[in-house]
Order: sequence, then structure tokens, then C-alpha cells
Amino acid sequence: SLFESLKDPFIIFLSIFMIVPGILLLYSFMNLPMFTLKTPLSMFSAVGLLMLVGIAVNNGIVLVDYMNLLRDRGMCIRDAAIEAGGNRLRPILMTSLTTVLGMVPLAFGSGEGAELVRPIGQTIVGGMVMSTLMTLFLVPMLYARMNRKYDERRIVAGSCEDSDDTVEALPEGSKA
Repeated sequence: SLFESLKDPFIIFLSIFMIVPGILLLYSFMNLPMFTLKTPLSMFSAVGLLMLVGIAVNNGIVLVDYMNLLRDRGMCIRDAAIEAGGNRLRPILMTSLTTVLGMVPLAFGSGEGAELVRPIGQTIVGGMVMSTLMTLFLVPMLYARMNRKYDERRIVAGSCEDSDDTVEALPEGSKA
């Protein structure tokens, strides 16, 4: 009931799948011959993935909710996406950086038992970097793309003035 639409949760759900390439890239990079930190995917990786999904969903909700708030205040979809990306950049980066920096010693450390817990750290570091990029760039683009029909109706009705979006007037009797 937070979004009152199925589009917005779907956008956040799609951003979750972009975590996987970040995890796989970091694992394949760390398993190159020049590194001595060879780490297989394990049950700890799955625990890290679970934690990562929670943080990624939280970041997506913060961004989408603010875009909805800006649109309720009368902003056009493009302006709301740009404004929300700028205003929510700091909270999203703070969450992501504290998570990544907290996991770096766990992901790349050596010592007693490091082989056991290294997968959770590497999973969170690789996935969080990709998740942050996808939240900041992909989520606003998907949001604007999936909600543009509503915005086109507002532009035609005259309640939203957007100089970059040109929408021709609809013929009499047709619906937007």
C-alpha cells in the first residue's frame, strides 16, 4: 500500500536482478591467477546475497518514494527523476559506502578462518557496488519509462509543463 501501484514495486524488483552481475564479476576477478584469494561460492555467499537484497530494496524504495512525492507536488516525471536522483544521492551513497567499507576487511582479509567468511564479504562488496550504480541510474530510467503515459496525460491537460517533452494535442474524443 506504500506505492498504490504495481509498477513501482516491479521497478525495485527489477533492480534486484542487477546485483548478480556485480557478484559474479568480483568472484571471477578474484579467481584470476594473479590473486591468491580464490573463493568459491558457498552458503555464506547466499547469506550475503540475502543481506544485499534487503539493502538494495531499501535504497530503491527511498528513491522511488521520493520520486512519487515530487510527482504528487506537481513535477513532471523527467524533472522528478532528476531531482530525486540528486536529492537522494547522499543517503544512498552513505548506506552503500558504509556497507562496502565495513565488508572490505572481511572480503579481502587473511588470517585464521578468513577462508570461511570471505565469501560473504566478497558477495556484499561486489553486489553492493553494482546495486548502487543500478539504483542511481537504472531505477530513475525505468520509473520514467514505465510511468510516462500518466505524465503525457498531465502535459496534454496542462497541469505539467515540460519543455523537453513534446506531446501533440490529442484529437477530440480520444483518450491518452
